[in-house]
Amino acid sequence: MVVYAGPRWLTAARGVLALVFGLLAILLPGLTLVSLAVVFGVYALVGGVVAAVAAAGTRVRGPYLWEAVVLIVTGVVTLVWPGVTILVLVTVLGIWSIVSGLGQLGFASRALREHRAAWLVFLSGAFGVLFGILVIARPSAGVAVIAFLIGLYAILHGVMLLALTYVTRRVG
Repeated sequence: MVVYAGPRWLTAARGVLALVFGLLAILLPGLTLVSLAVVFGVYALVGGVVAAVAAAGTRVRGPYLWEAVVLIVTGVVTLVWPGVTILVLVTVLGIWSIVSGLGQLGFASRALREHRAAWLVFLSGAFGVLFGILVIARPSAGVAVIAFLIGLYAILHGVMLLALTYVTRRVG
């Protein structure tokens, strides 16, 4: 069974890069998320240009032009103010967490009489509301948590790739 095709040194290099990226994401959370915002901004800008070109090639221009305008404006705003974009996204995450948590609380309060395990949904909803309030109160802390989770994932992925390199060395 082939788990990964290609030279082992490439797998090891990817593992080391993932570890370095993960450590940088944890140690420099602002830089990590600004970089992601810039990549998103470029992606939106290019998508807007592609939608504008698509609009020129069709008789039904309205939807393409609307998409082009929205994407180009989104891309420009994100590239000009990446930090603001990140804070807005984190704030939206906080609002979503509060709304979702309130929904869970409402569901759990009705279901407590019928299902003994509904207290878990109630607890989840309470945590969601609390998390959302904390994120909205301190959005920069939310940014740091997101960067930490990205970094943690990258580190775990890097360790997995290095372990894969070691195992395939022993097998091969």
